[in-house]
Amino acid sequence: MIARTRTFLLAATCTLASLASGQVGWRDAEFPNPTDAGTPKLAARLYYPAFGSGQNAPLAPNSGGYPVVVFLHGFGGLGRFYPELGERLAEAGFIAVLSDTAQTEPQVQRDDGIALLPALASAADQLGPIWSGAFDVQRAAICGHSMGGGNTIRVLAADVGYRTGVCFAPWAGPEVGPEAPFSEVYAPSITTPLLIIHGEGDEQVGWTESSQPYFDGATGYSGLKVFARFGQSGTHSNVVRLSGIPTLIDRLVLQRSLDTVVGWLAATLTNEPRGLEQVLSDPLLEDPRVAQVQVTVREPQVWLDRVAVVGGSVGIRLAGQPGIAGLFVAAQPAFLPTPFGPLLLDPASTAGLNSTPIPASGPQQTLIGIPDDPALIGTSVWLQGATTTDGLGLRLSNLEELRVLP
Repeated sequence: MIARTRTFLLAATCTLASLASGQVGWRDAEFPNPTDAGTPKLAARLYYPAFGSGQNAPLAPNSGGYPVVVFLHGFGGLGRFYPELGERLAEAGFIAVLSDTAQTEPQVQRDDGIALLPALASAADQLGPIWSGAFDVQRAAICGHSMGGGNTIRVLAADVGYRTGVCFAPWAGPEVGPEAPFSEVYAPSITTPLLIIHGEGDEQVGWTESSQPYFDGATGYSGLKVFARFGQSGTHSNVVRLSGIPTLIDRLVLQRSLDTVVGWLAATLTNEPRGLEQVLSDPLLEDPRVAQVQVTVREPQVWLDRVAVVGGSVGIRLAGQPGIAGLFVAAQPAFLPTPFGPLLLDPASTAGLNSTPIPASGPQQTLIGIPDDPALIGTSVWLQGATTTDGLGLRLSNLEELRVLP
């Protein structure tokens, strides 16, 4: 992941907030299918950052477009049955494309999931000029629930350009036949980061028959893969939407699940590793409704848990496989090839910051105090880590800038 300055991120966040003010629009749309498989007209409900709220509210322009999240619904459902997901993603700066096709046809849904990515590239033809360039299909994720979760695995295995995938309580696939089970036929072909969310209280799809085999079977993943498992409070529905008469527990499970997904997408689609704070650190790990979080890492990640300000403190996280780890700091960045990946710190000014091994319970954590000295405002240091990884030995992490703000 590319290092990004704290100042730029804060400015970008404030700009988006001023444009959309947290407001979300939605509209229904149909896109011509540019492939020779699936539904001829790809119907979907869109949720997006907007001026105003509600149906057909004007899209808030964003230079470079918005990252895209395509969502595949469960058996018998429609994408529009998941408004909480759509609204949460749009509030976070994504365009959510909730597919409304293939209610009961798994193969058609899989084909439509593949077709939606190229279809969105020319979406302005259907939606109007203001939507020109709105869908940044180079930053796209595929997500799905139940039947759609199983098809998320199949779409990722087809490697059509989605950069990551999220599965909510995924269907395991047919019990017999040449495609059974999906965890053996398709999961090994996935080459992207993968997040799976399930609950032990799911009475329709057991996590031991679907999510665990998917997590274990996705041996070709890149970056990292995560399986977040709620306890009995996590049901088939509440990990992704509210249904019936929701309880407080349903709402808390859904909130934690969606916060986790937004953090994951920020890290994997927008190169903002701080999103991993919601996935690999205390917000998820300390939630009393979460039974277990399984993580394997092939690309170590370092991030800050908050903005660094004078007189405050900042936590530095380093994620890798449990075991040997080192966190380093330098006055300047650099780029030097090594057998462990590129060294991104200036060797002449590099110093060790933390050599504590990464525990099995989460990332290495380093707390840094920032002196209350105005002269530090605008100064930067650069951070990089080194950890053991899943199958790749010792690897160097991304580069992260710690820039001091007022």
